[in-house]
Amino acid sequence: MRELVLRALLSERLPEWRKATIERVRQGQTDNAFRLTLGERRAFCKVDTLPRPSTVNSRTEEAAIQQRVAKHGLSPNVLYSDEHCIVTEYIEAKVLTADDLASSGTIASLGQQLKQLHKLSLTGRRFDAAAAGKIYATTIEDQATSDRCLAAIDAMQSDDELVFSHNDMVAGNILLAESIIFIDWEYACDNSPLFDIATVVAHHALDVETAQALLDARFGHSDRDLFARLMNYVRGYRALYWLWLANRDPSDRRLKALATLLDNP
Repeated sequence: MRELVLRALLSERLPEWRKATIERVRQGQTDNAFRLTLGERRAFCKVDTLPRPSTVNSRTEEAAIQQRVAKHGLSPNVLYSDEHCIVTEYIEAKVLTADDLASSGTIASLGQQLKQLHKLSLTGRRFDAAAAGKIYATTIEDQATSDRCLAAIDAMQSDDELVFSHNDMVAGNILLAESIIFIDWEYACDNSPLFDIATVVAHHALDVETAQALLDARFGHSDRDLFARLMNYVRGYRALYWLWLANRDPSDRRLKALATLLDNP
């Protein structure tokens, strides 16, 4: 179905790509991504056939954000977008894995690129983790764990400086081309810079030494107070991720292990 929708869209909106070969590719948790190939040219496309949830940016918002980031060399350029679709440059690059984040060189480069990303002008919309958590929790039967998660998310809220943030800084959204760049701007808006770092640390179970190295690369230091604030965001991210997983699939095997980490420092 999505291939048919995409083919029709290309014919109508991007006629120069109407004869392109369409190949479904996997990106993150979604199956709505495609690679377009036309001779030596390639593009990447995400197309929706269902309404987008309120917890993410619209496709037009996502495209505007990505194009702003692309002007600074931190993301591929946007070729086309509408409320249901976004087409971007396809860049030959290595998609990072959790194992790559064990490299001190990769962590140093990532910290520097995050520093550049966080310098971009604010979007004007603040990331509301508490609101997203409550939406996820509405369908979850495990009320006790849901309540623990919501409490951890509330505790994460702070008076930290707001910066332009990606808010989904998992390895699959980090590419290594000539330098590190980022993709998938569905959650991008204003947040504490510590949330992007906490996502990297918590999602990939980085050890204390690597977490401190990432803080140092991003901020130029890693003192006890900064590390303690990071751990507060780590707990909040784990809680939000548990709610997101449980909302999608309550039988997900990762939930039990993640729940044991909710109260860990």
